[in-house]
Amino acid sequence: MKKNGVGVVDAVMGSGKTSAIINWMNARPDRKFIFATQYIDECCRIRDACPKLCFRLPQSDDGTKSTDVLRLISGGDNIALSHSLLSRFTDDMLDALRGQNYVLIMDEVFDVMHTVDVTEADKQLLMDSGSIQGDELTGSMSWTRDNYYKDSKFYDLKQRMDLGGVVESEDRKMMEWMYRPDMFEEFDEVYLLTYMFDWSPMRFYFEIVGIPYFFIGVRKDEQGQYSLCRVDEMPPASLDIRSKIHLIDSPRRNEMGNSYYALSKHWYKDESKMRDDHTARVRGEMRKLQQAEWDGVPASDIMWSVFSGDIRSAVVSEVVNGKRRHRFSGSFVEFSCRAKNEFGHKHHLAYLVNVFLPSALSIMLSNHGISTTRELKDGYATSVMVQWIWRSAIRNGEEIWLYMPSRRMRELLNKWIDQVSS
Repeated sequence: MKKNGVGVVDAVMGSGKTSAIINWMNARPDRKFIFATQYIDECCRIRDACPKLCFRLPQSDDGTKSTDVLRLISGGDNIALSHSLLSRFTDDMLDALRGQNYVLIMDEVFDVMHTVDVTEADKQLLMDSGSIQGDELTGSMSWTRDNYYKDSKFYDLKQRMDLGGVVESEDRKMMEWMYRPDMFEEFDEVYLLTYMFDWSPMRFYFEIVGIPYFFIGVRKDEQGQYSLCRVDEMPPASLDIRSKIHLIDSPRRNEMGNSYYALSKHWYKDESKMRDDHTARVRGEMRKLQQAEWDGVPASDIMWSVFSGDIRSAVVSEVVNGKRRHRFSGSFVEFSCRAKNEFGHKHHLAYLVNVFLPSALSIMLSNHGISTTRELKDGYATSVMVQWIWRSAIRNGEEIWLYMPSRRMRELLNKWIDQVSS
Protein backbone atom coordinates (compact mmCIF):
# COMPACT_ATOMS: atom_id res chain seq x y z
CA MET A 1 0.00 0.00 0.00
CA LYS A 2 1.28 3.45 -0.82
CA LYS A 3 2.75 5.43 2.06
CA ASN A 4 -0.14 7.92 2.09
CA GLY A 5 -2.52 5.04 2.78
CA VAL A 6 -6.13 4.36 1.87
CA GLY A 7 -7.82 6.76 -0.55
CA VAL A 8 -11.27 7.53 0.85
CA VAL A 9 -13.88 8.75 -1.64
CA ASP A 10 -16.30 10.34 0.82
CA ALA A 11 -19.33 11.73 -1.01
CA VAL A 12 -23.08 11.83 -0.51
CA MET A 13 -25.27 9.09 -2.01
CA GLY A 14 -25.97 9.59 -5.69
CA SER A 15 -22.85 11.67 -6.29
CA GLY A 16 -21.39 9.12 -8.71
CA LYS A 17 -18.74 7.40 -6.57
CA THR A 18 -19.22 3.95 -8.08
CA SER A 19 -19.54 5.30 -11.62
CA ALA A 20 -16.31 7.28 -11.14
CA ILE A 21 -14.37 4.26 -9.87
CA ILE A 22 -15.74 2.12 -12.73
CA ASN A 23 -14.48 4.71 -15.23
CA TRP A 24 -11.17 4.86 -13.39
CA MET A 25 -10.74 1.07 -13.57
CA ASN A 26 -11.80 0.86 -17.22
CA ALA A 27 -9.10 3.42 -18.08
CA ARG A 28 -6.45 1.10 -16.55
CA PRO A 29 -6.78 -2.27 -18.33
CA ASP A 30 -3.18 -3.14 -17.39
CA ARG A 31 -3.91 -3.09 -13.64
CA LYS A 32 -5.20 -5.91 -11.43
CA PHE A 33 -8.23 -5.24 -9.23
CA ILE A 34 -10.07 -6.79 -6.31
CA PHE A 35 -13.44 -5.11 -5.83
CA ALA A 36 -15.19 -5.86 -2.52
CA THR A 37 -18.83 -5.03 -1.91
CA GLN A 38 -21.59 -6.18 0.42
CA TYR A 39 -23.83 -7.95 -2.05
CA ILE A 40 -23.47 -10.39 -4.92
CA ASP A 41 -25.67 -8.32 -7.25
CA GLU A 42 -23.21 -5.44 -6.90
CA CYS A 43 -20.37 -7.83 -7.82
CA CYS A 44 -22.33 -8.65 -10.97
CA ARG A 45 -22.76 -4.95 -11.69
CA ILE A 46 -19.00 -4.39 -11.56
CA ARG A 47 -18.36 -7.39 -13.81
CA ASP A 48 -20.90 -6.17 -16.38
CA ALA A 49 -19.69 -2.53 -16.25
CA CYS A 50 -16.06 -3.53 -16.90
CA PRO A 51 -16.25 -6.10 -19.72
CA LYS A 52 -12.64 -5.68 -20.84
CA LEU A 53 -11.36 -6.29 -17.31
CA CYS A 54 -13.07 -9.71 -17.16
CA PHE A 55 -13.91 -9.63 -13.46
CA ARG A 56 -14.38 -13.10 -11.97
CA LEU A 57 -16.77 -13.93 -9.13
CA PRO A 58 -15.51 -16.66 -6.74
CA GLN A 59 -17.42 -19.95 -7.03
CA SER A 60 -17.76 -22.92 -4.73
CA ASP A 61 -18.17 -25.67 -7.33
CA ASP A 62 -15.05 -27.63 -6.40
CA GLY A 63 -14.64 -26.54 -2.78
CA THR A 64 -15.14 -23.29 -0.92
CA LYS A 65 -15.29 -19.77 -2.31
CA SER A 66 -12.17 -18.95 -0.28
CA THR A 67 -10.31 -21.72 -2.12
CA ASP A 68 -11.45 -20.22 -5.41
CA VAL A 69 -10.28 -16.76 -4.30
CA LEU A 70 -6.79 -18.17 -3.77
CA ARG A 71 -6.89 -19.76 -7.22
CA LEU A 72 -8.00 -16.52 -8.87
CA ILE A 73 -5.35 -14.44 -7.09
CA SER A 74 -2.65 -16.91 -8.06
CA GLY A 75 -3.80 -16.60 -11.67
CA GLY A 76 -3.72 -12.81 -11.58
CA ASP A 77 -7.46 -12.45 -12.33
CA ASN A 78 -9.57 -9.40 -11.55
CA ILE A 79 -11.97 -10.40 -8.77
CA ALA A 80 -15.30 -9.06 -7.50
CA LEU A 81 -16.14 -10.52 -4.09
CA SER A 82 -18.08 -9.87 -0.89
CA HIS A 83 -16.90 -8.09 2.24
CA SER A 84 -17.34 -11.40 4.03
CA LEU A 85 -14.87 -13.18 1.74
CA LEU A 86 -12.40 -10.31 2.08
CA SER A 87 -12.52 -10.73 5.86
CA ARG A 88 -11.45 -14.37 5.51
CA PHE A 89 -8.17 -13.79 3.68
CA THR A 90 -5.59 -16.33 4.84
CA ASP A 91 -1.79 -16.27 4.94
CA ASP A 92 -1.78 -18.24 1.66
CA MET A 93 -3.91 -15.55 0.00
CA LEU A 94 -1.64 -12.77 1.27
CA ASP A 95 1.40 -14.69 0.00
CA ALA A 96 -0.29 -15.00 -3.41
CA LEU A 97 -1.02 -11.24 -3.45
CA ARG A 98 2.57 -10.32 -2.68
CA GLY A 99 4.34 -8.74 -5.63
CA GLN A 100 1.29 -8.77 -7.95
CA ASN A 101 0.48 -5.06 -7.42
CA TYR A 102 -3.25 -5.58 -6.96
CA VAL A 103 -5.52 -2.59 -6.33
CA LEU A 104 -8.20 -3.11 -3.64
CA ILE A 105 -11.46 -1.16 -3.93
CA MET A 106 -13.99 -1.41 -1.09
CA ASP A 107 -17.52 -0.31 -1.88
CA GLU A 108 -18.85 1.06 1.42
CA VAL A 109 -17.47 0.58 4.90
CA PHE A 110 -17.88 -2.84 6.43
CA ASP A 111 -18.53 -4.18 9.90
CA VAL A 112 -15.15 -4.03 11.58
CA MET A 113 -15.98 -6.40 14.44
CA HIS A 114 -17.31 -9.93 14.61
CA THR A 115 -17.79 -12.72 17.11
CA VAL A 116 -14.67 -14.73 17.87
CA ASP A 117 -14.92 -18.27 16.51
CA VAL A 118 -14.56 -19.97 19.89
CA THR A 119 -17.32 -22.06 21.42
CA GLU A 120 -18.76 -21.21 24.81
CA ALA A 121 -17.38 -24.50 26.13
CA ASP A 122 -13.85 -23.68 24.92
CA LYS A 123 -14.11 -20.16 26.31
CA GLN A 124 -15.10 -21.53 29.71
CA LEU A 125 -12.27 -24.09 29.53
CA LEU A 126 -9.74 -21.33 28.84
CA MET A 127 -11.07 -19.22 31.69
CA ASP A 128 -11.16 -22.14 34.15
CA SER A 129 -7.56 -23.06 33.26
CA GLY A 130 -6.41 -19.48 33.82
CA SER A 131 -5.37 -19.05 30.20
CA ILE A 132 -7.56 -16.01 29.59
CA GLN A 133 -9.26 -13.43 31.73
CA GLY A 134 -11.52 -10.46 31.16
CA ASP A 135 -11.13 -7.02 32.65
CA GLU A 136 -14.48 -6.08 34.19
CA LEU A 137 -13.70 -2.37 33.89
CA THR A 138 -12.50 -2.22 30.27
CA GLY A 139 -14.02 -5.39 28.78
CA SER A 140 -10.62 -6.36 27.33
CA MET A 141 -9.77 -10.05 27.07
CA SER A 142 -6.15 -10.94 27.78
CA TRP A 143 -4.02 -14.08 27.58
CA THR A 144 -2.36 -14.85 30.90
CA ARG A 145 -0.77 -18.26 30.41
CA ASP A 146 2.99 -18.45 29.77
CA ASN A 147 4.82 -20.82 27.43
CA TYR A 148 2.01 -21.28 24.91
CA TYR A 149 3.49 -22.43 21.62
CA LYS A 150 2.71 -21.85 17.93
CA ASP A 151 1.39 -25.35 17.27
CA SER A 152 -1.18 -25.06 20.07
CA LYS A 153 -4.90 -24.91 19.28
CA PHE A 154 -5.55 -21.37 20.54
CA TYR A 155 -2.26 -19.71 19.57
CA ASP A 156 -3.96 -17.51 16.99
CA LEU A 157 -6.43 -16.32 19.64
CA LYS A 158 -3.49 -15.58 21.98
CA GLN A 159 -1.85 -13.41 19.31
CA ARG A 160 -5.04 -11.41 18.75
CA MET A 161 -5.47 -10.88 22.48
CA ASP A 162 -1.83 -9.80 22.80
CA LEU A 163 -2.51 -7.11 20.17
CA GLY A 164 -5.46 -5.80 22.20
CA GLY A 165 -7.92 -6.83 19.49
CA VAL A 166 -10.40 -8.88 21.54
CA VAL A 167 -13.06 -7.56 23.92
CA GLU A 168 -16.12 -8.95 25.64
CA SER A 169 -19.48 -7.39 24.79
CA GLU A 170 -22.40 -6.82 27.16
CA ASP A 171 -23.88 -10.22 26.30
CA ARG A 172 -20.57 -11.91 27.27
CA LYS A 173 -19.55 -12.71 23.71
CA MET A 174 -15.94 -12.28 22.65
CA MET A 175 -15.61 -9.82 19.77
CA GLU A 176 -12.58 -8.91 17.68
CA TRP A 177 -11.44 -6.80 14.75
CA MET A 178 -12.78 -8.39 11.58
CA TYR A 179 -9.96 -7.48 9.17
CA ARG A 180 -6.27 -8.17 9.48
CA PRO A 181 -4.28 -4.92 9.32
CA ASP A 182 -1.44 -6.65 7.48
CA MET A 183 -3.84 -7.51 4.63
CA PHE A 184 -3.86 -3.92 3.38
CA GLU A 185 -0.06 -3.89 3.06
CA GLU A 186 -0.18 -6.48 0.27
CA PHE A 187 -2.07 -4.18 -2.12
CA ASP A 188 -0.39 -1.59 -4.30
CA GLU A 189 -3.30 0.83 -3.79
CA VAL A 190 -6.44 0.76 -1.63
CA TYR A 191 -9.61 2.81 -2.11
CA LEU A 192 -12.79 3.08 -0.05
CA LEU A 193 -16.10 4.44 -1.40
CA THR A 194 -18.36 5.70 1.37
CA TYR A 195 -20.24 8.60 2.96
CA MET A 196 -19.76 10.21 6.39
CA PHE A 197 -16.48 8.34 6.87
CA ASP A 198 -15.58 10.48 9.91
CA TRP A 199 -18.31 8.74 11.92
CA SER A 200 -17.78 5.20 10.68
CA PRO A 201 -16.21 2.46 12.82
CA MET A 202 -13.80 1.84 9.96
CA ARG A 203 -12.20 5.25 10.45
CA PHE A 204 -11.43 4.38 14.07
CA TYR A 205 -10.24 0.93 13.03
CA PHE A 206 -7.75 2.55 10.63
CA GLU A 207 -6.51 4.93 13.32
CA ILE A 208 -6.19 2.30 16.03
CA VAL A 209 -4.26 -0.19 13.88
CA GLY A 210 -2.15 2.56 12.27
CA ILE A 211 -3.43 2.58 8.68
CA PRO A 212 -3.17 6.11 7.20
CA TYR A 213 -5.86 7.49 4.90
CA PHE A 214 -6.49 10.52 2.69
CA PHE A 215 -9.55 11.91 0.94
CA ILE A 216 -10.43 11.94 -2.78
CA GLY A 217 -13.28 13.79 -4.48
CA VAL A 218 -15.66 12.92 -7.30
CA ARG A 219 -17.13 15.22 -9.95
CA LYS A 220 -19.21 15.13 -13.13
CA ASP A 221 -17.98 16.74 -16.36
CA GLU A 222 -19.98 18.52 -19.04
CA GLN A 223 -20.64 15.23 -20.84
CA GLY A 224 -22.17 13.75 -17.67
CA GLN A 225 -19.22 11.45 -16.99
CA TYR A 226 -18.05 10.93 -13.40
CA SER A 227 -14.38 10.92 -12.44
CA LEU A 228 -12.18 11.02 -9.36
CA CYS A 229 -10.63 14.38 -8.48
CA ARG A 230 -8.88 16.30 -5.73
CA VAL A 231 -11.10 17.11 -2.79
CA ASP A 232 -10.85 20.86 -3.47
CA GLU A 233 -12.16 20.24 -7.01
CA MET A 234 -15.28 18.43 -5.81
CA PRO A 235 -18.51 20.47 -5.93
CA PRO A 236 -20.22 20.92 -2.53
CA ALA A 237 -22.88 18.39 -1.65
CA SER A 238 -26.40 19.69 -2.15
CA LEU A 239 -29.57 17.60 -2.05
CA ASP A 240 -33.04 18.99 -2.69
CA ILE A 241 -34.85 16.52 -0.46
CA ARG A 242 -36.73 18.43 2.25
CA SER A 243 -39.90 18.53 0.19
CA LYS A 244 -39.56 14.82 -0.67
CA ILE A 245 -39.28 13.37 2.85
CA HIS A 246 -42.62 13.46 4.67
CA LEU A 247 -42.08 12.66 8.35
CA ILE A 248 -45.09 11.43 10.28
CA ASP A 249 -45.13 14.09 12.98
CA SER A 250 -48.10 12.96 15.06
CA PRO A 251 -47.45 13.62 18.80
CA ARG A 252 -49.72 10.71 19.72
CA ARG A 253 -48.11 8.31 17.28
CA ASN A 254 -44.57 9.34 18.34
CA GLU A 255 -45.19 9.61 22.08
CA MET A 256 -43.41 6.36 22.91
CA GLY A 257 -40.19 7.74 21.38
CA ASN A 258 -39.93 10.95 23.39
CA SER A 259 -37.24 9.84 25.86
CA TYR A 260 -33.60 9.95 24.76
CA TYR A 261 -33.07 6.17 24.82
CA ALA A 262 -36.54 5.14 23.62
CA LEU A 263 -36.46 2.50 20.83
CA SER A 264 -32.79 1.70 21.50
CA LYS A 265 -31.84 -1.97 21.74
CA HIS A 266 -31.64 -1.67 25.53
CA TRP A 267 -35.13 -0.08 25.62
CA TYR A 268 -36.61 -3.03 23.75
CA LYS A 269 -34.97 -5.58 26.03
CA ASP A 270 -35.26 -3.83 29.40
CA GLU A 271 -38.97 -4.25 29.96
CA SER A 272 -38.79 -5.45 33.54
CA LYS A 273 -38.90 -1.90 34.93
CA MET A 274 -41.72 -0.72 32.67
CA ARG A 275 -45.45 -1.18 33.08
CA ASP A 276 -45.98 -1.38 29.32
CA ASP A 277 -44.59 -4.03 27.00
CA HIS A 278 -42.50 -1.97 24.58
CA THR A 279 -42.60 -4.42 21.72
CA ALA A 280 -46.38 -4.71 22.01
CA ARG A 281 -46.69 -0.94 21.89
CA VAL A 282 -44.52 -0.65 18.79
CA ARG A 283 -46.50 -3.43 17.16
CA GLY A 284 -49.75 -1.68 18.04
CA GLU A 285 -48.61 1.68 16.64
CA MET A 286 -47.50 0.05 13.41
CA ARG A 287 -50.84 -1.71 13.08
CA LYS A 288 -52.70 1.59 13.64
CA LEU A 289 -50.43 3.34 11.15
CA GLN A 290 -51.23 0.82 8.44
CA GLN A 291 -54.93 1.01 9.20
CA ALA A 292 -55.03 4.83 9.21
CA GLU A 293 -52.34 6.87 7.39
CA TRP A 294 -51.25 3.96 5.17
CA ASP A 295 -54.67 2.46 4.51
CA GLY A 296 -54.66 1.01 1.03
CA VAL A 297 -50.85 1.10 0.68
CA PRO A 298 -49.75 -2.29 -0.71
CA ALA A 299 -47.17 -4.30 1.19
CA SER A 300 -44.89 -4.07 -1.85
CA ASP A 301 -44.55 -0.30 -1.20
CA ILE A 302 -43.51 -0.62 2.47
CA MET A 303 -40.10 -1.21 4.06
CA TRP A 304 -39.46 -1.26 7.80
CA SER A 305 -36.74 -2.05 10.27
CA VAL A 306 -36.15 -2.96 13.88
CA PHE A 307 -33.27 -4.75 15.61
CA SER A 308 -32.88 -8.33 14.41
CA GLY A 309 -33.30 -11.55 16.34
CA ASP A 310 -35.77 -11.89 19.19
CA ILE A 311 -36.69 -8.18 19.08
CA ARG A 312 -37.78 -8.45 15.46
CA SER A 313 -39.80 -11.60 16.20
CA ALA A 314 -41.55 -9.97 19.14
CA VAL A 315 -42.38 -6.76 17.27
CA VAL A 316 -43.67 -8.26 14.06
CA SER A 317 -45.96 -10.90 15.55
CA GLU A 318 -47.84 -11.94 18.66
CA VAL A 319 -49.45 -15.09 20.01
CA VAL A 320 -53.27 -15.02 20.01
CA ASN A 321 -55.19 -18.07 21.27
CA GLY A 322 -52.06 -20.18 20.99
CA LYS A 323 -51.33 -19.13 17.40
CA ARG A 324 -48.63 -16.70 16.24
CA ARG A 325 -50.01 -13.98 13.99
CA HIS A 326 -48.13 -11.40 11.97
CA ARG A 327 -49.45 -7.94 12.65
CA PHE A 328 -48.06 -5.76 9.85
CA SER A 329 -46.69 -6.23 6.38
CA GLY A 330 -43.92 -4.96 4.13
CA SER A 331 -40.26 -5.75 3.52
CA PHE A 332 -37.92 -6.00 6.49
CA VAL A 333 -34.61 -4.23 5.73
CA GLU A 334 -31.75 -4.47 8.22
CA PHE A 335 -31.49 -1.16 10.12
CA SER A 336 -27.81 -0.76 9.16
CA CYS A 337 -28.26 -1.76 5.50
CA ARG A 338 -25.96 -0.03 2.98
CA ALA A 339 -25.27 -0.24 -0.74
CA LYS A 340 -28.36 -2.30 -1.58
CA ASN A 341 -30.54 -1.03 -4.40
CA GLU A 342 -33.40 -3.52 -4.62
CA PHE A 343 -35.78 -1.43 -2.49
CA GLY A 344 -35.77 1.65 -4.70
CA HIS A 345 -39.52 1.26 -5.33
CA LYS A 346 -40.47 1.62 -1.63
CA HIS A 347 -42.25 4.87 -0.68
CA HIS A 348 -43.57 4.11 2.85
CA LEU A 349 -40.90 3.54 5.51
CA ALA A 350 -40.92 2.71 9.22
CA TYR A 351 -37.61 3.04 11.10
CA LEU A 352 -38.40 1.61 14.52
CA VAL A 353 -34.94 1.96 16.08
CA ASN A 354 -32.79 4.44 17.97
CA VAL A 355 -29.19 3.80 16.95
CA PHE A 356 -26.23 3.84 19.34
CA LEU A 357 -22.71 2.43 19.09
CA PRO A 358 -22.56 -1.37 19.49
CA SER A 359 -21.33 -2.17 22.99
CA ALA A 360 -18.24 -4.11 21.88
CA LEU A 361 -17.17 -1.29 19.55
CA SER A 362 -17.69 1.29 22.29
CA ILE A 363 -15.53 -0.80 24.62
CA MET A 364 -12.82 -1.19 21.97
CA LEU A 365 -12.71 2.56 21.29
CA SER A 366 -12.53 3.40 24.99
CA ASN A 367 -9.73 0.87 25.50
CA HIS A 368 -7.71 2.71 22.85
CA GLY A 369 -8.29 6.16 24.26
CA ILE A 370 -11.09 7.27 21.93
CA SER A 371 -13.82 9.00 23.89
CA THR A 372 -17.32 7.94 22.84
CA THR A 373 -18.74 11.45 23.00
CA ARG A 374 -22.33 12.39 22.23
CA GLU A 375 -21.09 13.92 18.97
CA LEU A 376 -19.55 10.60 17.95
CA LYS A 377 -22.69 8.66 18.87
CA ASP A 378 -24.91 11.08 16.98
CA GLY A 379 -22.64 11.08 13.93
CA TYR A 380 -22.62 7.28 13.87
CA ALA A 381 -26.42 7.13 14.27
CA THR A 382 -26.94 9.68 11.49
CA SER A 383 -24.71 7.82 9.04
CA VAL A 384 -26.49 4.50 9.70
CA MET A 385 -29.96 6.05 9.46
CA VAL A 386 -29.31 8.04 6.27
CA GLN A 387 -27.93 4.99 4.47
CA TRP A 388 -31.04 3.00 5.41
CA ILE A 389 -33.41 5.71 4.18
CA TRP A 390 -31.45 5.87 0.93
CA ARG A 391 -32.33 2.27 0.11
CA SER A 392 -35.87 3.54 -0.67
CA ALA A 393 -37.42 5.53 -3.53
CA ILE A 394 -35.75 8.73 -2.30
CA ARG A 395 -32.61 7.53 -4.08
CA ASN A 396 -34.52 7.98 -7.35
CA GLY A 397 -35.69 11.48 -6.43
CA GLU A 398 -39.19 10.31 -5.48
CA GLU A 399 -41.23 11.26 -2.40
CA ILE A 400 -41.29 9.03 0.67
CA TRP A 401 -43.46 8.87 3.81
CA LEU A 402 -41.38 8.06 6.90
CA TYR A 403 -42.50 6.88 10.34
CA MET A 404 -39.65 7.41 12.81
CA PRO A 405 -41.02 7.40 16.38
CA SER A 406 -37.66 8.11 18.09
CA ARG A 407 -37.49 11.86 18.71
CA ARG A 408 -33.69 11.71 18.84
CA MET A 409 -33.50 10.10 15.40
CA ARG A 410 -35.98 12.60 13.92
CA GLU A 411 -33.91 15.48 15.26
CA LEU A 412 -30.73 13.98 13.78
CA LEU A 413 -32.46 13.52 10.43
CA ASN A 414 -33.70 17.12 10.34
CA LYS A 415 -30.23 18.36 11.26
CA TRP A 416 -28.70 16.34 8.42
CA ILE A 417 -31.31 17.59 5.92
CA ASP A 418 -30.45 21.17 6.90
CA GLN A 419 -26.76 20.47 6.29
CA VAL A 420 -27.10 18.90 2.84
CA SER A 421 -29.83 21.29 1.66
CA SER A 422 -27.88 24.49 2.34
